Amino acid sequence: MKWPTKEERENWEIENFISHYHSIVGGEKLKIYSRGERPDFVLLSESNNQKYGVELTSVYMNNRSVPDHHIPDIESYKHNPYGGEDNIEKYKCKVLKSIRNKNKLALTGYSTENPLILSVYINELLSMLIGSEEWSCFFLDNGFDIDETIFSSIILWPIAEDREFGLFKNYL
Repeated sequence: MKWPTKEERENWEIENFISHYHSIVGGEKLKIYSRGERPDFVLLSESNNQKYGVELTSVYMNNRSVPDHHIPDIESYKHNPYGGEDNIEKYKCKVLKSIRNKNKLALTGYSTENPLILSVYINELLSMLIGSEEWSCFFLDNGFDIDETIFSSIILWPIAEDREFGLFKNYL
């Protein structure tokens, strides 16, 4: 199996992010305006011409997830070794750590010309076991407050049932 290039992965991720974002915000349509670094993309809202900077990130259980469990042929895949409450909790903590790390990076040189959105691609099989309510409780229990980040929203996708979970800043 040929593994996709960085550009191919990012193109796939941004297209899927746009679809999930559309679902969670009730229909706002975004399209790619430009591609770059810090953030990875600038998207344009078709309804109000608002631009958003989107930073992409993927969170894996560990650095062997892809070669051991995502690349092998289906015939050679035996089981998901990461199931169980302990591993689910570890993975959620890894996602939170990744979000906090991305926030630190964004504070040190990302363009803030447009509101920033963090797209978190939840790329592990065990993500099928973690629904919106569980993510919400997890962030609350761990004292995470999006208002203390540079991001206007953070979207985790796909979660259980190919859905999405979003954290949004409270604008008054």
